[in-house]
Amino acid sequence: MSIAPVPTVPRSRSERAFMVVVMLAAGQFFWVFVTGLFAGGQFHADEWPRWDPVAPWPVLPIPAWLTTGLGCAATVAAVLMVRRPRQHAELPVLVHLLVLTLLLLVGLPVLLAALYGQDDALAAHWAAAVPQAVTVVAIAVRIALTARRRRGEVRS
Repeated sequence: MSIAPVPTVPRSRSERAFMVVVMLAAGQFFWVFVTGLFAGGQFHADEWPRWDPVAPWPVLPIPAWLTTGLGCAATVAAVLMVRRPRQHAELPVLVHLLVLTLLLLVGLPVLLAALYGQDDALAAHWAAAVPQAVTVVAIAVRIALTARRRRGEVRS
């Protein structure tokens, strides 16, 4: 027995690519947490370390080009998910993708821009949140199309 909603439905390449990008964004969040621990519990430039740091803050900051590149890749994958809905996606999976987009692809770049706000080269992370408006709309359209298909299947 599988815990997957429909284990026999294969995911499209665009859905897999979107999930890889979301996992990499989650890895960025984990990296910020780990480097903050190495910096003595200092997660922001205005904070003081809570214990003796292993390395000064920021230990290894995440470059803005990486966050922006992930944001653009997520937008392209989301648009391709709407453009080519080959497989019948489940509504809970799509809602999950929408929540992940809002948390990791919109919230994380804004958080990173706030963390690295004093350095102009690193504070450009917020730019990765801008194309996510297209991503949110694309996933919402996919949810609407899936709901319409599901209603059509229930009636017939």
